[in-house]
Amino acid sequence: MKTFYGIENIKIEAPTVLAIGKFDGVHQGHRELIKTLSGIKESQGGSAETCVFLLRGASEKTLVSDERRIEIISSYGVDNLVICDFTDEIKKMPAEVFLSEVIIKKLNAVVLAAGADIRFGAGGAGNLDFLREKSGRYGLSLVIIEKKEYKGEPISSSRIRDCISRGDREDADAMLGNLN
Repeated sequence: MKTFYGIENIKIEAPTVLAIGKFDGVHQGHRELIKTLSGIKESQGGSAETCVFLLRGASEKTLVSDERRIEIISSYGVDNLVICDFTDEIKKMPAEVFLSEVIIKKLNAVVLAAGADIRFGAGGAGNLDFLREKSGRYGLSLVIIEKKEYKGEPISSSRIRDCISRGDREDADAMLGNLN
């Protein structure tokens, strides 16, 4: 796996099948998304590379360390990992600029795999509706992944944090996948 830090000087040459996010727990929902990248790559004839864009340093504490997140992501055979600090520049970047300059030009995405709750760009304006409206202009295909559920409710990092705060380690571990 090639690992890149920051986006300032990056330009991935091969077309990529991309997932973006904090992946703060690399929980079972995140893992499903990452596994999907390989399937999409194969359906593209193997000419694309998989790429995970990992934001770190967002306001919330992560459920697992950066080192553990990288280790888990790497275990899924990801070709490229881009680790980017959640700076004011990234936080305030308009969604259209993030899409055109980062996702398309720097990461060379041809497919973006995401959950329906995807958000990026200033104010979270880069949501699913935005992507559906803009993706065709950039030749970007979207693959939307349904949320993975546990006990009839969607798995999320905030739900796992809530379990941990209540002392419910069994449910937290089940949603994390017992790899953390």
